[in-house]
Amino acid sequence: MKQFLLALCCFVALASNAQAFEGRGGGGGMRNPEQRDQMQKERFQKQLGVTAVQADSILAANKDMRPQMMRLMRSEQAPAAKKEAIDKLRDARKQRLLKAGLTAEQIAKLEQMEAEQMERLRERR
Repeated sequence: MKQFLLALCCFVALASNAQAFEGRGGGGGMRNPEQRDQMQKERFQKQLGVTAVQADSILAANKDMRPQMMRLMRSEQAPAAKKEAIDKLRDARKQRLLKAGLTAEQIAKLEQMEAEQMERLRERR
């Protein structure tokens, strides 16, 4: 009987803990890609002062650049060649964002936001 009550208490504790995580949008802050995109879009609009269309352009440019950037990061090119290729990708993205109507100041702020995000990720490791 004691074992049954102990098991029941553990089950109730786990179930209530799971419900608490659900109420916060999932355990550990995990979100699906659509939720992440929406959060980024809102952050771009708020912090950069861009329109919804411009925020979508930023997301699209990032999405298009990501696989190319990952291939470069994994490549066994010489560091100087790798850096040059990455710089070209970043310049191409910058030109794309300028064509989408972002100002040089907005792009600089975006790059600053990205650098700060990378720093936070490095600190976690």
